[in-house]
Amino acid sequence: MRTITTILLISLFFSANCQETKTREKEPTFKNQGEQEDYGAKKLFEENYKVENYKRFEGKILVLNDTIIKYDEEILEIKFIGKELKTIFEKGIFYPSIITGGWEESKRRIEGLDPKILSRKNLMITDFEELSFLSKPPKVKRFRFWLFDIGYSGNPSVYFIELTNDNATSETNLETFINGARLTFFRKGWRII
Repeated sequence: MRTITTILLISLFFSANCQETKTREKEPTFKNQGEQEDYGAKKLFEENYKVENYKRFEGKILVLNDTIIKYDEEILEIKFIGKELKTIFEKGIFYPSIITGGWEESKRRIEGLDPKILSRKNLMITDFEELSFLSKPPKVKRFRFWLFDIGYSGNPSVYFIELTNDNATSETNLETFINGARLTFFRKGWRII
């Protein structure tokens, strides 16, 4: 009986160890952080993709300067974004309420924070880029950006969006694509550490 128990335990040990080795072998190795983030983006779309339809912002949009846009009472700061891509924000395709749940929700979230931190500008988007390797031309374009939630964390989170323009063709330039696009996917990825 003792011999059988020993054989079973040894078999179980080797079986578990082999399983772990096989699992590790399936995980890719990356040359740099960019490759790892692209892999994460691909996995996010494969595992969490569901077509959504967001309305364009229906309130008043005021472009205050090159980096600040006001949507009714919410303010969004955008940096390191190409001029054509800023159109996504200026046309109200993507706006703070999609992230925050609206100004009332934002006020609730920021109550108790140091007033010096606030100024009704508590979101900043940077490094907005198209993920051409994930886009399905010509009707769909996918993007990644960093979101800083000022007052909550010094580290940004990576977010993903998808725009769809049903009238786009392979000849459609980016500006025309964006002007006729709607937001069809929005998801948080991970926090940058």
